[in-house]
Amino acid sequence: MQIQGAAPPKKFCAVLVPHLGEVSSEWAVSLKNMQCPDGTQVFFSRGMPIDVTREQMVKDILKEGFEWIFFLDSDVIMPNNTIPTLLSHNLPLVCGVYDAKRAFILRCGSAQRRKKKTHRGI
Repeated sequence: MQIQGAAPPKKFCAVLVPHLGEVSSEWAVSLKNMQCPDGTQVFFSRGMPIDVTREQMVKDILKEGFEWIFFLDSDVIMPNNTIPTLLSHNLPLVCGVYDAKRAFILRCGSAQRRKKKTHRGI
């Protein structure tokens, strides 16, 4: 409930947690102990594929006017100071890198167009 005449609550950082079901107790404690700037709110969503959930959450949060969006997967235990550390870089976009549970291939691409090669048959 908002007090009449009081400033509306600040909407600074939205922590978005798309997930498929239950989370571990270790993860829940990590979330509880997370250092968050004033105006941070945590949002959970489940019941849809993760990619669809992420997209819908971003659309909803952009309508709300938050300054920052932070995605937190429900299987990632992060240091308590992750959000302040990322924000301290004063950049429009930052991300963290963490170890994966399994090996993966990092694919990078270029936006440059390449000339189409033509191959001639023999």
